[in-house]
Order: sequence, then C-alpha cells, then structure tokens
Amino acid sequence: MKKTIFIALILALFVCINVFGDEQKILKVDDLSKAIDNNISLKKYDVGYSKLSITYDNLNETMKALVDEDVQRNFLKELDYIFQPDDKPRTVYYMHLGRGIPVYMNHTLDKYEKEAIMATLHIPIRLEDRQKSQSTMEITKRLQPETLLSKLNLMNKNRQVVWNTLYLTAKQLYYGLILSNEGISLQQQTVDVNKTQLDFGQQKFEQGVISQNDLEQLKLLYEQAILRLNSKIRSKDSLAMSLNKLLSVPLDTKYNTIEGEITYTPYQELNLEDLISKALENRYEMLSAKESARLKTLKFDIIKKDYPDDSYDKYRSALREKQQEELKLDKATIDIKAEITKAVETVEQNYRKIQKAEISYNSTKLKYDATKQRYDNGLITQDVLNLSQIQVNASNISLLGAINTYNISCDKLKCATGIGPSFN
Repeated sequence: MKKTIFIALILALFVCINVFGDEQKILKVDDLSKAIDNNISLKKYDVGYSKLSITYDNLNETMKALVDEDVQRNFLKELDYIFQPDDKPRTVYYMHLGRGIPVYMNHTLDKYEKEAIMATLHIPIRLEDRQKSQSTMEITKRLQPETLLSKLNLMNKNRQVVWNTLYLTAKQLYYGLILSNEGISLQQQTVDVNKTQLDFGQQKFEQGVISQNDLEQLKLLYEQAILRLNSKIRSKDSLAMSLNKLLSVPLDTKYNTIEGEITYTPYQELNLEDLISKALENRYEMLSAKESARLKTLKFDIIKKDYPDDSYDKYRSALREKQQEELKLDKATIDIKAEITKAVETVEQNYRKIQKAEISYNSTKLKYDATKQRYDNGLITQDVLNLSQIQVNASNISLLGAINTYNISCDKLKCATGIGPSFN
C-alpha cells in the first residue's frame, strides 16, 4: 500500500522553446525508459555487439573443419609430409585459426626451405615440439570460439547494467527537478517576506523609528534571499541539462510541466541472506568472474594433456592464470557480500530518516495551526504567519527529500541484487 505525502506534484517549470518553435512539453516518469533506449552509450554497445557477433559467426564457420575428425586426420597426415624427402608433389594444409591455407610443393625441400615454410606457417621446427602441438589445435578449436561466445553473452548482460545505470540516474535527476522546483517556490516565498519587511522597514526609517543600520540589515537579508533564489534556479537548470543529455534531447530543451508525485511504500524487513544469494547469482561482476575462471580452467585442462606436470613452463603458466581467476572470483564474492550488507543498512537508515522527518513535519504543522489561530484572532501580524508557513513548507520539502533518498536507495538495492549496477 503506497503512502502519498503532501500533494500530487504537477509543477510548472518553464515554457519549452526549441528549433521547431514554441511548444508545450510535458515530462512524465514513464517517458524515461523509452528515452533511455535512444541513449548514445547504448547505441555504441549495440554496434560493438553486432561487430563481435559477426566475428564469432565467421570464426564458428572456420572451426567446422576442425570439428570433422576426417579433416583432422588428413590435416595431421598432410602436415607430416612436409618433412618427408619425397619428390612427389604434395599439398599441405595448415589450419591457422581454423582457416585452411594451402602450400604447394613440387620438389624435394632442402633443410632451409623446410624451415622457411615452417616459420611462415608457425609450425614448430623441432620434432618434439611438433608432437606437442595437439593442445594448440584444441585451444584453437575449442577455446577461441568459447571465449568469443562468452564475450558476446557478457556484453549483452553488461548492456543491461549500463541501461539500469542510466535509468537510475535519470530518475534521480527527474525527482531532483521536482524537489528543486519546490525549493525555488519556497525561496521565492522567503524573498517576498523579506521584501515586505524591507518596505515596512523603509517606512519606519523614514518615520525615525529604526536606525540606518537596522534598515541596512533588512536590505542585506533581502539581497541574500535573492542570491539564494538565483542559485537554486541555476541548480535546477543544471539538473535539467543533465537530464536532457541522458534522454538524448537538445540540452536546452525545456518543459512547461513535470508530472509526478513523491510517494513511498512502508518499509518491510529485508532478508539479508536472500539478498546476498540473489546478488551472487545475478550480478554481472560474478557472471564475468565465473566465466573467466571457467575459460582459464578449460585452457589449463587442455594444456595439461600435452604438458602433464609443473616441469613444463606452459603447465605452470596455465595453472597460474587459472588460480588468479579463481582468486578474483573469491574477491568478487567477498566484495558483493559486504556491499549488500552495507546497502541493507543504508536502506534501513533512510527509512528511519523518513520517520524523523514526518515527526518534524507534523510538529511544525501543529505550530502553524496554532499560529494561524492567533492570526485569526488578531494577535499577530501577517508577516509572522507567513514565516510560520515558510517553516511548514521547508519541513515538507525535507520530508519529500527523505522519501526521495529512501526510494533511490531501494531502487539501487533492487539493481544491486540483480544484474547491477552496484549499490555504491
């Protein structure tokens, strides 16, 4: 059950003027997700994904020859012919990244010709090294396509992380504009009160009731209020430009209305263990670390078929890479557990801030009601009542700000237990 605080905030910000002329624009929170889809960052991701997908498809085609056992046997058989002193013409195929490269020979090769061709085709010169080339073939055949496919899958998941990050930022800016406009309205009230006090003070000074110093103090308060108002307007304009950039619209796009209301759902106790479990299962960092560890393990298993113990450099190198990725996975697990624990604490703290803000708002509202009654009875001036109203509005803005902070933390926690981004 949602609890609505204060009013439905339908705020007039400013009239939209763009290259098409005057146009009235309304921005709704539901518009954000559609606009984010057109963000340039996501378009770049899509282009990169398409290019990598084409690379993978091409590589997959070239790998088909190595999957065929007959082709493999012929390849190994023909490869050996290059070292045979035979006058018969031979055709040798060297599979480089799965692509067949024919080498035609119509005479017996001498030692230097053999080594030149072997160097060109990246064939080990020493016989014992050639006998160890099976693992290289298997890495080409299995590991390279697996690595590319893994990159494709992770790129697709990382795109969702980027989308979530952009959407969270857009929502913060959107509701930040609503709160900013409320702050401007409050500051304008303060300016109006200070102007009234200054005008009244001018009259009293002319009557000799107050001193020049007292009048200067009133002028200073009024000028300071004007400066704060202008500062809040500039901050709102900066927020609007940042939001426009995310929404891929001209930076100077302006909206006459932003529709929305700041509400919150009463807090329900969170199950920390369940949230940590979800994060460890879904987060991009975990998926990436698991994939890296899996690929390094696959490479190590292939290498150790030809280099079975740590007396070989390739064995030690592959084992070291595998262990490093396993350590990265362990570190990612520890980091995410700590992050979610802290995130849950932050959400709970933000909810308690709402409760405190509600108490403060209700107390201020009661004081205003009492002040209003005294004003109705002719016991106080309009200025006193106006100042009391400003205090109520300020307290309400603080409450709305606390609710917004709580909502943001809930949204970030939801993402942090899904694909991402992180809560921090």
